[in-house]
Amino acid sequence: EKDGSLVSEEYYKKGIQDSVARVFDHGRLYREYWLDNGKPCKHDITYFSNSDSIREAVYYRSTGSIMHFITYNSSGKLSRQTWFGIDKPDSLKAYDNNGKLSSMHAYLKCSFDHLALCYGTYKHTIYYPDWEIKQITFQEDERRDSIWQFYDSEGNLLKTADYTRRDNKVECRYYYPNNKLKLRTVLVNGPDSIRIYSSTGRLLKKGTSAYDKILNEVDSVETEFSFFPPPLPPFDIISID
Repeated sequence: EKDGSLVSEEYYKKGIQDSVARVFDHGRLYREYWLDNGKPCKHDITYFSNSDSIREAVYYRSTGSIMHFITYNSSGKLSRQTWFGIDKPDSLKAYDNNGKLSSMHAYLKCSFDHLALCYGTYKHTIYYPDWEIKQITFQEDERRDSIWQFYDSEGNLLKTADYTRRDNKVECRYYYPNNKLKLRTVLVNGPDSIRIYSSTGRLLKKGTSAYDKILNEVDSVETEFSFFPPPLPPFDIISID
């Protein structure tokens, strides 16, 4: 810098950048990364420009492939973590502003297009603030897949949506706290059939007060299951510039 403060320090071996390298911003360490014969190794850490807190951290295998990528918010709390297999993401965890786990993606099968967008099968789990599971969903190539599960804050199963039927219909089920079936419906472009049960398992007749009460409790079946799966978070593009 013009004021004489250090901008960067790098080390070379036979003209190739090797060992640790550091980048400074107005005298404050901004980035520290390691190279082995010009290739990334060990870790690559970036700091917030106005503090000593870590903003991003990338950890590498001995082969040079990325193993773990972590981001933090300005308060120093975890924001996101991504674990990698060999050059492909394995799982991702996202956190709220207080550093509590809010969701997790498990990449069951994965491939990338020319834009480095991830396609394949993944499991998405969303959590309540106290880490109780709120919902578990699956997606394959941007289509809903498998059996989705939804829970209340006490851990009781509230409902399921089954996307495994070969006739492309969706079977949705609601449950009582005692795990007894409350409502079963099959969806096409709306409810194709609805069956409602008492908490003891007795089938209720349509038009009765008990039937209508439960139907109102679960709101409109069409509305309840008209949502799409949560969007897949973008793949973390990491480069050593």
